Amino acid sequence: MLGTGRPPDPESARVNDLLAHRSTPLPGFAIRGAASRVASGVLEFGWTIAGALDRLRLPESAPPHPSDDLWRHTCVEAFVRPGEGPGYLELNLAPSQAWAVYRFGAYRERLVPGRPDAAHPGPTAISVRRVGDHVELSARLDVAELLGAPAGPVDVGLSAVLETNGGALAYFALRHPAGRPDFHHADAFALRLEA
Repeated sequence: MLGTGRPPDPESARVNDLLAHRSTPLPGFAIRGAASRVASGVLEFGWTIAGALDRLRLPESAPPHPSDDLWRHTCVEAFVRPGEGPGYLELNLAPSQAWAVYRFGAYRERLVPGRPDAAHPGPTAISVRRVGDHVELSARLDVAELLGAPAGPVDVGLSAVLETNGGALAYFALRHPAGRPDFHHADAFALRLEA
């Protein structure tokens, strides 16, 4: 179940395999992502990264804290867009428990330039746990408060960036648009959660 340090429970969450982008394959790894509603405007996300973890750069664990540029290294991400509107949120979560939340008014147009949006609360119930050959990450986010919108249907994109010991990056998502990896693209919002 999400938020408990265990893999996402398929009965309570929409669990999906994340696909490697064709330009950045990383054989031997399987990534699953999940999203569910836990309250009216609160979503819970979970990811499991399984494989030879000794091949990845994984930061040391620390207390949860905001940080920027997490996507440049191993991290998982969730993108949330209400209905059909152009605005959306981006949540980044690293295995160190560092996190970032960004708000966008339209495609890649950040509402608060620069650092993560500290004017609003970040994720809660952050959990990162390494067990054998896999890492489990989860977090909750009050998307209704961050989006300034009622808790209606939302479209979600789940993704992950894995950094190898050699510094190469591999990109995983529910769905990839044509061309280069782009988690912000409308095609990447492949999961709908009803109100």
